[in-house]
Amino acid sequence: MALPFGYGTILGSQGLLVSGLLAIVPQIQRSIFVSRISSTLIGGFGIFSDRFMWFYTKSGAYSIKSAYHLLCNMSRAVANVVVDLRPFYRDFWKRYWTFSFPSRILLFGWKLARGILPVKAELCRRHLTSDVICEICGLLSESWFHLLAGCDWTRLVSAILQLPTSLFSREYHSPIVWLQFCLMKLSPMEFRRLLVAIWAIWYERNSARRMGNPPDPIRTAQFIWNYMTALDLSDLFGVRSERQPRRVNWVPPPRPFLKLNFDGGLVGFSRSGIGGVIRDHRGFVIAWFAHAFSPQVDSECGEFLAARRVLELAQFMRLENVVLEGDCLSCITAINDDVDPSSALGNIIQDIKVLLSGFQSWSAHHMPRDANKVAHLLAKSGLVSTTSFHDQNLPATVYQQRIRIVELVVTATLRHGHVIACLSERDN
Repeated sequence: MALPFGYGTILGSQGLLVSGLLAIVPQIQRSIFVSRISSTLIGGFGIFSDRFMWFYTKSGAYSIKSAYHLLCNMSRAVANVVVDLRPFYRDFWKRYWTFSFPSRILLFGWKLARGILPVKAELCRRHLTSDVICEICGLLSESWFHLLAGCDWTRLVSAILQLPTSLFSREYHSPIVWLQFCLMKLSPMEFRRLLVAIWAIWYERNSARRMGNPPDPIRTAQFIWNYMTALDLSDLFGVRSERQPRRVNWVPPPRPFLKLNFDGGLVGFSRSGIGGVIRDHRGFVIAWFAHAFSPQVDSECGEFLAARRVLELAQFMRLENVVLEGDCLSCITAINDDVDPSSALGNIIQDIKVLLSGFQSWSAHHMPRDANKVAHLLAKSGLVSTTSFHDQNLPATVYQQRIRIVELVVTATLRHGHVIACLSERDN
C-alpha cells in the first residue's frame, strides 16, 4: 500500500517517522494521519508494488524545494490546532467569482486572498528584500493589511468613500478571512466598491514607488468613484470591455463510436461525487452512473475516479469504439501522455490506461464545462451508487439537459442535411 504525504513508518502511538525525522504528533493529528492512509487511492489491477510517494509534488518524487515550502507552511500554522477551512474557502471563492470585474481586478483579489501579493513584508519573508517600511506613510511595516486597510493614507481614502470603519477596526492575519468578513458585512455593491478601492490603492502605491510622488487621497477617491460609475454603466447597458467566451455545446461522436463523458465534483461539505454518461451519435443515453462517497477528495482526484468508472462501465457493456471526454485538462493530458507512476494519482492513471487498452479503438479529448453538463449534473446529484441503462431513470434536472442536447443534435443534423440537399440541387 502506498503511504500518503511521503510518510514512512508509524512509530507506536507517539509519533511518526517523517522523511527520516521523528515528529511527536498529538492524538488528533494521528487520527487525521490514519484517515489519510485509509483514503489513499490504490489501483484495481495490482500493477504496482508498494512504494513511497511524496504528495507535495505532482510527480510524487521528493524535492528539497517542496519540503522547504511545506516546512514554511507548517511553521505558520497554529500549533496543535486542526481546523478544516475547505468549506470556508469554497464559499468565499464561489461568491467571489460571481462578481463582474475586469480581469486585472479579479487577479488582484485572487493574489490578495492567496497571500501572494508582493507587499514588502511578504518579500522580506521570502528573503527578497530587507526594506519593510511602507512606501506611503514611511512609518510602519508594509504588510498587506497595513497597506490596504491600516495606513493613515488608506483610512483617508476609505473615509472619503464612506466605507464602514468596522472593516478596519482590527488587524487580520489572513487576507482571505478579512475578505470573507467584508463579503459578509457589505452589500454586493459595497464589496465591489471596496475591491476597486483596494486595487486603486495598490496601483497608487506602485506609482508612488516608481515615480517618487506622494499619492493624493482625494484624487485616488475620485478615480475610484469614476471607475465604479463606468462599471455600473457597463453593467446597465450590457457593455463588456473584454470578449466573452463562446458557448460550446456537446458534439455527438461519429459512427460507430460512443462518447463517454465524465466529471467529478463536491457534494455538500463532506462528500465527493462522480458521474458519467455514455451516448451514441444521436445523443441518446445508452448508460449512466452517479456515485457520492466519503471522505471528500480534491476535485482533480474526483475527475480521475470518474474517468476510471465510466471506462469500467463501457468495458462491462463490451463496447469496442469509444471517445472519452472530460473538462479536466490535467486528466486528459495524463491519459494521453506518459506519467510518472510514482505520482499521487499514478495508480488510477495506470488503471485507466489498462481499461483503454481493452477497446478496439479509442481517443481522449478535453472540452469546456458547457459541453459536459450532463456528467457534471450527475456528479453533483448526490446519488449513491446509481447505475442505469435507460435514460428515463435520469434525475429530473439531468433529463431536461439530455432532452436539450438531443434537440440540438437533431437540429444540427437537419441543418446539415438541408445544406447537403441545397448543394446537390445546385450541382444538378
